Amino acid sequence: GGWEILFRYLYNIGSDDDEGGFQIRRARLDFRGQIREGITYRVRGDWGRGDSEFDALDIYIGFDLSDTWDLRVGQFRFPFEREVGRTGATNLLTIERSILSSMVRVDRTQGATLTGTWDRVRWANSVSDGRRATSTDFVNPREADTVALTSRLEFRVGEASWHQYRRQSWMPGDKEGAMIGIAGHWQRDGNTSAPPQFANDTVDLFMYSADVGFGGDGAGVLAVVSGRTFVGDGEDVTDWGAMVQGSYFFCDEVEGYARYAHIFPGDRTTGGDDDFSAATLGANWYPLGGSRRLRLSAEVTYYFQPQADVAGVLGAPDTSINLLPDGDDGQAAVILQAQIAF
Repeated sequence: GGWEILFRYLYNIGSDDDEGGFQIRRARLDFRGQIREGITYRVRGDWGRGDSEFDALDIYIGFDLSDTWDLRVGQFRFPFEREVGRTGATNLLTIERSILSSMVRVDRTQGATLTGTWDRVRWANSVSDGRRATSTDFVNPREADTVALTSRLEFRVGEASWHQYRRQSWMPGDKEGAMIGIAGHWQRDGNTSAPPQFANDTVDLFMYSADVGFGGDGAGVLAVVSGRTFVGDGEDVTDWGAMVQGSYFFCDEVEGYARYAHIFPGDRTTGGDDDFSAATLGANWYPLGGSRRLRLSAEVTYYFQPQADVAGVLGAPDTSINLLPDGDDGQAAVILQAQIAF
């Protein structure tokens, strides 16, 4: 078990109303253990931003079926795109995930995942209630019609172990390696975020993602291409985008990073659907001798286009990525964060 706290100061310049203030982005308690050999459990919740309610995040039971296969049933983050499906919040390189992840993430849902892990290959397959269906009952309209299917296949090369790829930073002394991942997701109806022209349709949502990350000994690069296609009655719309980020340790305790993300929305009858891009520069400081238990971070992201131009894909305000309503020019988002994790 353990706990984690992410405390932030945010300031936004150039939006319709410049704003700034403090935020508890995450305050989580995590209980996990072993019932008996080969059977594990986890219960994790969060006091999120904006209210004092305790929200259930991960609630599941895990079964080791063999040396190769394991099964997880319950509610948890499902394996899809790299930024969410394979990276927890405290293991990100940046303070927050990219605009590409905001567009395509499956996030947490309820169901089951069967994962096979070999020396160089890992394959996860899930049956679930669909994207972003956390803590819902089976009759909830946010859930997919019947089931949703998700699959992710990963390959690794080099000396870095599977455990290394749980985090995006490559710390000084890390072994060198690379991992390639491809993933797909399908669901019918539920929380698809379909464009307005599909309001009266039964919608099939297809999402897909590919990523490659490599690095070692204090430096690394990650690139991701993801997309989604909505298919309704005689019409389809495709949104897609790309993200690339890199990092470098200037000394054992200070890491610099940069990221660029660009999304290409499909045509919508209402709401903005123009291209949208964001560039991020930042740094992480690990003051406890390089320990990851405490991390102090600062970053600035510039959103090049008005948020109104992409309102059909990225709603605002989205305080997780400090993107506020903006109808004129771009905006600069500054975030300072203190992260503690045990």
